[in-house]
Amino acid sequence: MAESSLSVSYNELRRYAGMLLGYDRTYGNWSATQITEVDDIINAGLRRFYRASDWTFLRQTTTLAISVAGDYDYDLPDNFGAMDGNFTYPAASGPGYPAIVPRNEQQIREHRQVSTVTGPPVEFAIRPLVSTGATGQRFEVIFWPTPNASYTLSYRYTVLCSTLSASFPYPLGGQQHAETIKEFVLAEAEQTLDENMGLHAQAAARELQASLRIDAISITPGSLGYMGDPSNGSYASERGLSSETATYNGTLWS
Repeated sequence: MAESSLSVSYNELRRYAGMLLGYDRTYGNWSATQITEVDDIINAGLRRFYRASDWTFLRQTTTLAISVAGDYDYDLPDNFGAMDGNFTYPAASGPGYPAIVPRNEQQIREHRQVSTVTGPPVEFAIRPLVSTGATGQRFEVIFWPTPNASYTLSYRYTVLCSTLSASFPYPLGGQQHAETIKEFVLAEAEQTLDENMGLHAQAAARELQASLRIDAISITPGSLGYMGDPSNGSYASERGLSSETATYNGTLWS
């Protein structure tokens, strides 16, 4: 899949920040200190942008394999930030497998204290793993009841982003948020120069409003469906349908 030619890249952000700081236009001529300073500015700008909203593009769906019956705690991905919804079973699991709903971590421990029942999990809790600071904070999920078999669960979570590099040059958000990301980085560079927020901070605030509108549109359906009272069948009759039928992709369903 080809990247949009209007997406902002790591090298572009370096060039923009370097120019504002008065560095050589060719970043290959920068000193090690200048490179470190610009990278720090880019990282700070990206962190501010990513935490400015609950961005939809930071939510990703993946799977968790419960591979061993009897194990109820599982490490989550290194880039796990927060859950977004419930764990779900595959469609083929049938109606006997509802979504696995969140609970307080203490509630799960109390369940396990009073019962050793096993079966398809129906509840989960997220808890932080013990950390010495040698790595960033990591999380795990615990289930109840204790799984009695192997399952592949689907879930969505908010990701923690990584720094940009030559190998991974594009910030999350893509072309639609490129100007906002650029201005957040330049606002950081601007503050580095005089320790005050100036023109680029104002521009970042304006671009952020545009990004918020775009992000809201990206998750808003074109229609929420019929919102009236269908009990009298008038909505269906107005469209030449019986009150017990509907059409989807040209197919009549009853």
